[in-house]
Amino acid sequence: MGKVKLPADLHGLLRIDYTMGADVSALADHLEKEFRKNHSLATLVDHSSREFFISVRSLTSRLKTLALPPECMTRLVERFPTRETWAKAKPAEVAKILADAREDPDVAEFLLKQLRKSLATPVA
Repeated sequence: MGKVKLPADLHGLLRIDYTMGADVSALADHLEKEFRKNHSLATLVDHSSREFFISVRSLTSRLKTLALPPECMTRLVERFPTRETWAKAKPAEVAKILADAREDPDVAEFLLKQLRKSLATPVA
C-alpha cells in the first residue's frame, strides 16, 4: 500500500494508537509507555519536579467512605489538582470548599486524613 497523503505537514507530531473504552489505568500505563518513546516527552515524564494529577475519578475512588456529590469533588480537584497540593492542603481550606458546596465542613480533617493515607498507596 502506498504512502498516506495527509492534508498538512504533520512531521514532528506524536501519534499514539489506543483503544476507546479501555481500562483507565491500563490506558494511562500505555500512554506513559508511548510518551517515553519520545525523548522530549520522556524528559518531562521523568522530571523530578513533576507533580502528579489527582482527577475527580481518582479522588472519588480514594474517598469511597465519603459520599460527596460530583460537583463537590470537581471543586476540590479544581483547588487541589495534584498530590503535592493535597499534601499542603489545610483543613480550613477544605472545610470552606465543603461548606460552599453545602456539604458538612466538619469532615474536612477526616477527608484529608483518608486521602493522604490513600495517596501513600496506589489505588487499583
